[in-house]
Parts: sequence; structure tokens; C-alpha cells
Amino acid sequence: MQKYDIGETVSVGSTGIVKKTKNMNFAIKILTKTDKNKKDVMKEIKIHKSLDHKNIIKFIEDIEDETSYYLVMDLAKNELFDFIEPDIGMDLTLIHFYFKQLIAAITYLHNKGICHRDIKPENILLDNNGNLQLSDFGFSTLFIHKKERRRLFTILGSYTYMAPEILNGSYEGDLVDIWSAGMVLLVMSSGVTPWEKPSTDDKKFDAYIKTKFLNYSPFISLNTEVLKIFKQMCSIDEKQRISLKSLKNIPWFSKRSNLMDENGLCANKEMLYQILYKDKIAPPFSQPENFIGFTDKFISSQPVCNTFDLPMMKRIYLEESINSAMPKVIKLFESMIVPYELDKICITFNTVDSKRNTLSGSVSFIKMMDFVCISFTRLRGDCIEFKKFFNFISEKLSIDNSGLR
Repeated sequence: MQKYDIGETVSVGSTGIVKKTKNMNFAIKILTKTDKNKKDVMKEIKIHKSLDHKNIIKFIEDIEDETSYYLVMDLAKNELFDFIEPDIGMDLTLIHFYFKQLIAAITYLHNKGICHRDIKPENILLDNNGNLQLSDFGFSTLFIHKKERRRLFTILGSYTYMAPEILNGSYEGDLVDIWSAGMVLLVMSSGVTPWEKPSTDDKKFDAYIKTKFLNYSPFISLNTEVLKIFKQMCSIDEKQRISLKSLKNIPWFSKRSNLMDENGLCANKEMLYQILYKDKIAPPFSQPENFIGFTDKFISSQPVCNTFDLPMMKRIYLEESINSAMPKVIKLFESMIVPYELDKICITFNTVDSKRNTLSGSVSFIKMMDFVCISFTRLRGDCIEFKKFFNFISEKLSIDNSGLR
């Protein structure tokens, strides 16, 4: 791996970790070699290497040594979840734009007989121009082999976005992707995951099965046309699930997006930026370019300029030293009973979210002139829950600093 100077970790998944390179815009997925995973890793490499689509992260090369496999791909520095506000969602114009790009990527996969099987906001990235990039093909496989459809039987994926038939151990690969895309549409529209697991053991999912009219949260907050599409994509009966071909004929989906050009890419980066960051205050251009949205003493995590070249993390800027900022974060963690480990200027934490699922990440501190940059990076856990956690911490730090003004 002498060719690449490996830098910090950007995510931790069920099958490996992803790090970014220091001097080149690449992400490297690192998987430890075992006797059991060789076949799966080779399949992931073969599938990802075969893909060439504007809305799928580009595979560069694969390398291996005595202990690990290294999958090198383009680095897309934003996750879709960065722009999904908990309990609110996204602007409808953005939902329409990104949903069309997501369906374009899925259609391409399905036309090649490939299903993804782990479509969720954490695996949906944005490139420097704001275009959607579907990533992580560790669970992907062929649902069409030698021109014949085949049912799949392996139980895998993320419970929140998983189709219920997967838990039954027999399913159609393309149809579970359609379900998952419908769940992403719901989360983009509401900022809420409606259940933890697609099983009747989950009371909220059981209610979804039994309720004909979804006149309760989060469904009641959805645009009428979006709700109709969601219900068709997330039909409990997989045979009744809408096809991608039929989806594209629905007026709301097929209407032109002002953000999209004839090739399906972002046509107006400035307009996209304005919608993503509307009602946010940007600092003057004389400020350091990494400073993102500010008050007198507290600086939040909004971008300063028309770019999507931002890391997969949330940032806070405080006008004080590392020695005074770090104890404040530690005090907050202790008051919240969040287990943490301290290593010089980095804190790692491993806790549970509001749904009792694992949520882990790191907090790093960097001095920038008269400010300290506090970076929160999600390593594992639900993206919406991570953002709630970050928002709570940033709000508390803002209140603590308000007395300094």
C-alpha cells in the first residue's frame, strides 16, 4: 500500500472500515483477511469493478497483502444524511432530485441483474458537485444468473431499511431494493425511521401492516404524492410492489427537476447550494474557508462556500482553546453517561441511541487561529440518531458559550 498514504477513518461498517487517503481524493475500504470472507470479498470486487454509472461511486483498484484486502474508490466527502434534518427531513425539491438519481442508480444495477441489498442513507454519498453516489457493494449479488431469475435466501442488510421478506429467508433481490429505496424516500421526507425492524414483534411495524390509512406520524407529514409512492414501494406483498418502470411513469417522479440537466446530473450547483443551506448564515469571505456559519462565539456546521468538498463529519467551532473546549465535551459525555476513551486530542465514544442501538464515533480537536475546531465523526450507528446526538451536543456547547458574548 505504499502507493497510498492512508489517513483517518471515515466510517466503520459490518464488514470493514473505510479510511481516506491524505494526499489524493480516494477512499479505501479495508477488510481483514479470514478463511470465511475471501469468497464474499472477491464477489464484492468483481461486482463493483463491473459498474460504470454517474450515480455509483467509482471503483479504482483492489490491492491485498498478507493480512488485508484494500478496495480503492473515489472519495465522495458527504453523506446524504448530512442534509436530512431529524424529525423534519429535506426540502421537497431536494427529495425529488436525489430520489430520481437514486432510482437511476438502482435501475442500472437491476438491468445488469445485480441487487444492492443494503440501500440506506449511510450508503448514499454526494460528490463535489452535489450528485448522488451509491456506495458499498459488500452485500450485493446477482438476482439474475444465466438469464434466469433466482430467489435469494441470505438474511442480511440493515433492519430499519430491510424488506420484511428478507427475515423470512426467501426473497427477490430487486424487490427488496425497491422496498429499501422507499424507506429512504420516507426518511428524506420526514427525518424519521418509522420502525426498528420489519417484523410483527415491532409494534410500530405491526401497526403499519394493520393500518389502512396512514394518518399518523411520520406518514401524515409526507407530501400526498410522496406518500402514495412510498406505499407502492413498501407494499408488504412483494408481488404488489411497484416496478421501477411503473414508478417512472408516475407524474411526480417523471416531472422535470430544475436542478437536473439532460444527463441526470446537477445542472445548477448554485441553486442546489441555496436550497441545501437556505436560512443559514454564512460568514464573510475574509474568514478562514473552513469556518462554517457563525454567531459571536459559537460556529455551527454549515458550509461557507459553494462546494461539496466537505468531510463526512459534523463540526463545531468555538472561540477558545483546546484545553478549555475538551473538558466541556467530556463533562457533557459524563452527564449523559456516554462511555468514552481519551487519547491526547481525540475522544472516542461508544453508546446507544434512543432506540437502544449502538452509536459510536470520535471527537477530535484542532486549533485554528483563535478558534478550536471540534469534529464529530460517526463510525457506527444510524445516521439520523447520530445527527440528533450531534445537535444535542452542539446546542449544549452553544448555551455554555453564550455567557461569553
